[in-house]
Formats: sequence, C-alpha cells, structure tokens
Amino acid sequence: KYPITSYIKKKEFGSGEIIINNLKLDNNMNPILLENGTKYNFNENKFQIISKSNLFKTLYPNVE
Repeated sequence: KYPITSYIKKKEFGSGEIIINNLKLDNNMNPILLENGTKYNFNENKFQIISKSNLFKTLYPNVE
C-alpha cells in the first residue's frame, strides 16, 4: 500500500535509517511513511512524506 515505511516495532530497536539512490515512484499515489526520528536520504526531495509518532500502531492497529 505504501511504497516505503520506517517505524519502530520495538523500542529496543530504536529508529530506522533509509538511504536510497535513484528512487523512482512513477504513478504512485501513496505517501512515504516515516516514524518521527527516522533518518532518511532520498536522491530527490520531490516525494510526499508523512512523519508520525507511533507509526507501527497506525499501520497495524490489531497487533500488540
């Protein structure tokens, strides 16, 4: 559903880091979802990015 997501599944894992070169998301209508604190570097800053807290619970509300 989302082309790229980064979230903290367990607090002991900490935040993620994503580095992507030559990212192409042609005809993609969904945003990139990143949990607050995620470090990222995409080749261009033209992508729609949403940054939220507790992103894992947003994506998987029925998982504990």
